[in-house]
Amino acid sequence: MLGQPHLDAAAAARLRQGTPDDLLCRYAAAAAALAGLRFTIRVPTDAGHLHLPALGTAVGVGPGPATVCGTFTGISVVGSRDTLSVPAPFDAGTRVWWPLRRLTVEASGQRLTLAVDDVDPERDCYQWPAADRLDDAGLARFAALLGDAWQSIVADHPDHAAAIQGLLWAIVPLSPAAGNVSAASRRAGGSIALAVPADAAGLALLMLHEFQHMKLNALLDLVDLCSGAGPPRHRAPWRLDPRPVGALLQGTYAHLAVADFWRRHRHRAAAAGAHLEFAYWLAQSRQGAATLAASGELTGPGDTFVAGLAATLDGWHATEDVPAGVRDAVADLSVAAAVSWHLRNLRPTAATVAGLATQWAAGTARPDVPAADWGPAPPPGPAPVSGVEAAIRSRPAELPGTPSDQDEWLRRLAADPDDIDAWAGLAVALRPVDPTAVRGLTARPELVRALYAHPDAGAGGPRRLAAWIGAGLDR
Repeated sequence: MLGQPHLDAAAAARLRQGTPDDLLCRYAAAAAALAGLRFTIRVPTDAGHLHLPALGTAVGVGPGPATVCGTFTGISVVGSRDTLSVPAPFDAGTRVWWPLRRLTVEASGQRLTLAVDDVDPERDCYQWPAADRLDDAGLARFAALLGDAWQSIVADHPDHAAAIQGLLWAIVPLSPAAGNVSAASRRAGGSIALAVPADAAGLALLMLHEFQHMKLNALLDLVDLCSGAGPPRHRAPWRLDPRPVGALLQGTYAHLAVADFWRRHRHRAAAAGAHLEFAYWLAQSRQGAATLAASGELTGPGDTFVAGLAATLDGWHATEDVPAGVRDAVADLSVAAAVSWHLRNLRPTAATVAGLATQWAAGTARPDVPAADWGPAPPPGPAPVSGVEAAIRSRPAELPGTPSDQDEWLRRLAADPDDIDAWAGLAVALRPVDPTAVRGLTARPELVRALYAHPDAGAGGPRRLAAWIGAGLDR
């Protein structure tokens, strides 16, 4: 009972509220029932229902406390509105008893049993809302997806499969309204949460991703990998907002599994875009690992951990082939995403812009580029896919990329210097022909944008200003 996934989160919440007794009653009653003891205990209800962890929920017994009585044959629940009896082993569902349902799947002799936790009121401890209890059709669909996903994980990721067998106890379905999302909680070891995806490949991917978070959460309970709670100043390529180093570590480790999934799945998938997914997530994960290594915020064990993570990613980069067109597409996507992120998060001061404009007017060949100034943080969440990135992704993967028209982006910038898509498009267009300008646009585009709007520098034009800032970064 002490290993139930949501006990930690629920107990912490009750202790903060100063009301732990109702939770302890639930767990005591459930433990006694599973042990076949003779007992009587009063247990508070939740919206007229009584939930017993690891067993299920007595539905509609009425408000106020209910009395649970047990013997070796089962339990009875006496509530203010209804009374019911539930025989051991408590897995036979009725209109008034919703058992915690478990699914067992097998592949190549490896069996996995998971609880589908859609009844525990304490399961709502993730960043997305939990779904209501699945109906029979929904459960059957999920069971079919899980069977196929497990086949894929066992075949392609045997090490992950062995770990999942030992450590993953439950999956919490999330509300479909949340979208294609998944989550793990630091205080819910043994459980992951996800919105049931459309296919088995999507489920396998979500399981691998969130299981990485679950493993890292367990490790972080034992050893500090980061030196402290620094400010959220790091770029996570999959996020819109700047992240603290701990969150970047979580994301990078989880996306290692995403890259690993696509590394193997691309050879099964009919869509050529699967090669792009592998190469893209590999590149983004390597970027995250490099940022972590340079952060100065890791402990000794953290340095060792990130070095091992980076070695795995670098090994794939060195040995895994992708079509030439995919490499071009990933390079373009990385450039566009970097420009977009920096423009949304960095905002130079008026003094910074004035100083650079003075250097430009004086003909300084390589400006003294100051440290970045942070603007208001954008809303937290996944990085948006810009129109530029969508166009790159729609390119046939087997064809090399062709430079886009700089003039189109320059016209858009002349009309609106704050057009983030146009700055990203310009950087993509310049990538094959002007690496210095691209360096300025990917590392400090906020300075280029501000100078372009400045009366003493704007006549230089976006490309020349970007190359000038890029030259300063090479000092």
